[in-house]
Amino acid sequence: MQSSPSVLTGPIPAPETAEDAVMSLMMALGRRMRQRQPGDVIDYSAFPLLKLLSHQGPMRVSAMAHVLGLDASTVSRHAKQLEDRGLLERTEDPDDGRASRVTVSEHGNTCLAQAFETRRHAISSALDDFSDDERETLRALLGRIRPLPMLAGHASELLYATTAPEKYVTAAFAELVPSTGAVRFVGAGHLDNVIVRASGAVELLKSTGPPLGLLPPGQPYDETVHTLEPGDTLVLYSDGVTDAHNAAVEEFGETRLHDLLRSLAGQPATLIVDRVLGELEAYVEDTPQFDDMTILVARRLPS
Repeated sequence: MQSSPSVLTGPIPAPETAEDAVMSLMMALGRRMRQRQPGDVIDYSAFPLLKLLSHQGPMRVSAMAHVLGLDASTVSRHAKQLEDRGLLERTEDPDDGRASRVTVSEHGNTCLAQAFETRRHAISSALDDFSDDERETLRALLGRIRPLPMLAGHASELLYATTAPEKYVTAAFAELVPSTGAVRFVGAGHLDNVIVRASGAVELLKSTGPPLGLLPPGQPYDETVHTLEPGDTLVLYSDGVTDAHNAAVEEFGETRLHDLLRSLAGQPATLIVDRVLGELEAYVEDTPQFDDMTILVARRLPS
């Protein structure tokens, strides 16, 4: 005798914690997002890839795979299908003429805008029972979960409103996904920070916007995306490290620091910190310093 499928007859239990509530909301909205909507011109599976390229600009397939947390073959297959439909275009990689980058075509941007609008309407339908006050509360609460550029912009607005005109702060923001090595970076007028590759190559993380609090609200901050491969090291440091000087008022400098980091490629993070601070102490000796010396090191372990 074939059993009939079970049917949900009672109410779904209310979430017991904030984490449960967020997960329930994400799953409910996720179902709406995945459903094909009237007027759809692209599949939902293509939406994240197109949105990523629209935001970041041309990228290699390998870089897209790391950011999306997918294997390169899957992303390559999707990219080829979208290219065949005229949604993506390939351009020559300026750093390597043998390689190519993928970017969104004009037709792809039009389709992406249409897909975004249909899903915005679907989410609006899911919130039909929310009052205006409840919608505003939801917007405010979700606003606390900020991408790095928004976080930098919000911090800059707060500092601009609460400090003297001549006051500002340089800062570096980094978000690291340990499972994939994906790194998102925002530099607010900060000196170049670095990724030290396992090979010893030093990749600069340059500033992507003005110092916090220096300019009126509304100044945009860009974000760069990088990947820590196994054995690579992310190094963030304050300008007190490079500006440290000896009795002859000669600065330690970026060149000396980068050469030191290059020589320490592949070493444990704690050893890198100890060696850098040790070299600084030996360089300045007893010379008084006028700024903090801060360094943060995160290394992706070899696989």
